[in-house]
Amino acid sequence: MISPPLRSSRRKPTRRRATVSGGWARWAGRRLAALRPFRPDPPPARVAPADPPTVSVVVTNYNYAHYLGAALDSVLAQSCPAHEIIVVDDGSTDDSAALISAYGARHPCIIPCGHPDGGNHGLSATLRLGLAQASGEYVAFCEADDLWTPDHLAEKIGLIQAYGRPAWIANDVELFGDRWRCLKMELANARRIRARCRCTLISFAPGEFRRANWILTFSCCMARRADLLGLDLAGNPWPEHTDWWLWRQMAARYPLHYLNRRLTYWRMHRSYVTRAKPSPERWRQFRAAMDRLDLV
Repeated sequence: MISPPLRSSRRKPTRRRATVSGGWARWAGRRLAALRPFRPDPPPARVAPADPPTVSVVVTNYNYAHYLGAALDSVLAQSCPAHEIIVVDDGSTDDSAALISAYGARHPCIIPCGHPDGGNHGLSATLRLGLAQASGEYVAFCEADDLWTPDHLAEKIGLIQAYGRPAWIANDVELFGDRWRCLKMELANARRIRARCRCTLISFAPGEFRRANWILTFSCCMARRADLLGLDLAGNPWPEHTDWWLWRQMAARYPLHYLNRRLTYWRMHRSYVTRAKPSPERWRQFRAAMDRLDLV
């Protein structure tokens, strides 16, 4: 008897039916990418680690004696200590001067500083005084009502070493304090800024800083001292927005290196400084003055 031929164990190739899922995903992805307001820039190329820079911390204070001690404690508690901590008092009328003197006596790295006449001259003059006293390659800012995480400086120094001495660095923040003000700030600014600053290297278009300030607070910024000294600190027509005025100039000159980590606790409270009345005329003068910065 002739046995039937054995069937091959290899299965015949079958033609797979094409599906539209892949095409739909690509179509949807392109549409979503077009709707996103900003595209992330490619990460910058890392360089060979360099020696750590010296960092001066400038703490600005005006009548914040009830917050200043906690701010100084957070700066002193850094895992990577600062080269010096310059506490600049802008003519406070509370117990700030005694508190600063007490901290200076206990910690040699703290350098008390104030205006020669002991008066109140505003944030721009206070910053100029702090920068003139600083000796570090970089200057980090901490406002007297804010706090730092213990690894705040270590994270930024690591980025500086990895990316070849960038001009300025910022980080994300954690809001705390008054719950209602935290919610308002989160909805009005923090979400929008996080959506923009989601990559390590950010190059801002000229008009972006004209529309809004993309840095949440002074207490999340660090910059090279030499570059800060080259900025216009005196020509700001709206002193309440000194940070916006400075970072607009930095953004026009250098890309921002951003740490997507909440290394700063930004306190929301009733006497928060940004309480200026944005009248249309004042906005016009402020933006016109910022436009003139591009011509310098």
